[in-house]
Amino acid sequence: MSVLEEYNRVLDAKAAEFREKAKAARAQGDERANSICLMQASMLGDMLKQLGRVVHEKIRPDLLQKEVDFLEQNAERIKLTGDLDAAEREQIKARTTLFALETLKRLEAENG
Repeated sequence: MSVLEEYNRVLDAKAAEFREKAKAARAQGDERANSICLMQASMLGDMLKQLGRVVHEKIRPDLLQKEVDFLEQNAERIKLTGDLDAAEREQIKARTTLFALETLKRLEAENG
């Protein structure tokens, strides 16, 4: 299995975990947690798969890291406005993107 195939498989598995967490949150009436988990599952789909391909193929090797940095900076900027919910969502997006980046780096290292 190629690095990208394995990367996509790992992201699909993690997205499935988030969809299950979303179902559980919704069943408990926690719409915020449901929404956040669905957002993460969505990010792990086409968006982060495509960005991972661009990084892996060295088209823009720093793209995922730049996205993490942007999201973290945006979270700090939003926090200053007092919108802590939106700031936390940006942090969650940054962590989800970081998961994808770390997964790709690990798989590339394991597969030379």
